[in-house]
Amino acid sequence: MNASLQITIAPDFLRLKLDELFFTHEQREAQKRQRVEVARLAREETRLLRERAAAESREAKYAAMLLQAKHEAAAAS
Repeated sequence: MNASLQITIAPDFLRLKLDELFFTHEQREAQKRQRVEVARLAREETRLLRERAAAESREAKYAAMLLQAKHEAAAAS
C-alpha cells in the first residue's frame, strides 16, 4: 500500500491476477512440452525412415543375389 496516495489492491483482484499469472505460466510450459515432443517425434520419424530405406536396400540386394543364385543353379543343372 502506498500511504501517500492511499492506493490499495482489492484481495479479489490480487487473487485473480495471481491466478492469471499461474495459468499463463502453465500454458506456456505446456506449449514448451508440446514443442519438445513434436521435435522428438520428428527425429524419431526421420530415424525410422532411414532405417526403412536401409532395410529396403538390403532387401533389394538379397533379392538380386537370390535371383542370381537361381540362374546359376539352373545353368548348372
